[in-house]
Amino acid sequence: IYMLAGTLAKKLQDDKRFELLAPVPLNLVCFRYLPTKQMDLEEVNERNKSLEQMINNTGRAYITHTKLLGKYTLRVCIGQTDVEQRHVDDFWRLLIEQTNLLENE
Repeated sequence: IYMLAGTLAKKLQDDKRFELLAPVPLNLVCFRYLPTKQMDLEEVNERNKSLEQMINNTGRAYITHTKLLGKYTLRVCIGQTDVEQRHVDDFWRLLIEQTNLLENE
């Protein structure tokens, strides 16, 4: 399970639209979306809140949030024992799909 969180963290690090906001020693991945256009912190927080809602509204995944140092932080917990790499890959595709929709609003 921990390796799966690490693979998601690596994908996030490799995409400049995302920022990891905490180390990933176990199964919780904390990150945020960084819009390509210049925005202040409150605007970036609102975009991340929208992205969270968009993902959850699909019914294909459910993510949560917290605030770290004032940053709206998206959280993915990979904790079910039957989770496989394909599930992480499916979530990644969903995240990219919804991020692209958000960017085109």
